[in-house]
Amino acid sequence: MRHWVMWFALAWLMLPMQAEPVQQRSEDGLRLNGNYYAPPIAPAPAVLLLHELYTTSASWQPFAESLQAAGYAVLAPDLRGWGRTRGTIDWRAAQTDTQSWLAWLREQPDVLPTRVFIIGSSMGANLAVIGCADDNAANPDGGCVGAVAVSPGLNYYGYTPLPPALEVLVNRPVLLMSAERDSYPARALRELPAEAPGTVEAWWFPGNAHGMQLFDAPLQERTIAWLGAH
Repeated sequence: MRHWVMWFALAWLMLPMQAEPVQQRSEDGLRLNGNYYAPPIAPAPAVLLLHELYTTSASWQPFAESLQAAGYAVLAPDLRGWGRTRGTIDWRAAQTDTQSWLAWLREQPDVLPTRVFIIGSSMGANLAVIGCADDNAANPDGGCVGAVAVSPGLNYYGYTPLPPALEVLVNRPVLLMSAERDSYPARALRELPAEAPGTVEAWWFPGNAHGMQLFDAPLQERTIAWLGAH
C-alpha cells in the first residue's frame, strides 16, 4: 500500500501546475495580462516568454509547462495589441512593458530575482534581447542572466535594433536561432555574432521555418539544457 501511495504522490508532483492569470498596469496605464506558471520547488530561477506576431501567450503553453517541470518559474504575457492585453500595438512601449514584467516577476516570493532569463520568438526575440540589455543597463550586478532569440531580425519594424543591445550584453550569454533559408533572421545570425564575439551563440537549422514553427519539442528540450548550463 505504501508503494502505491508513494507512486501516486510522485506522479502528482510530475503533473504540470495550472497557469495563473495575472495582471498589472503599464507605465501608460494599459492593463497588461499574462499567465504565470509557479515553480514546483521554490525559490527557483525564472523565464519570461515573449510571443511573436499574430499569436498570444497561449503559443508558449507547451514550452512553459516543460520549463515549469524542469524547475523554472515562467511568465508568459500577452504583448500589447494581442490577446487579453489588447490596446494598440506599440513596439517602443512594448520594450517598457518588458521591464515592468521583469519587475513583477522578481517580486514573486517563489522566484530567485537574480536568476531570470528572457526568451522570445520573431518580434518577441528582439524584445527579449533588448529587454535583457535594458535590464542589465539598469541593474549591472543583478540584471537578466541571458536571452534566447528564436528567429530574430536585425531591426524589426525599425524600433528594435539588436546591435546596441548586444554591446550591453557583452558579458551575458545570448543564444540566436534561425533556419538557413529564413532570410531576415538568417542575415541576423550571420552578422550579429560579430557584435559580441564570445557571448553570442548561433544555432542553425535546415529549411525556412520561422519562429514557433522552428521551435519544435526537441529544440525546446535542447534550449532547456542550454538554460541549465548557464
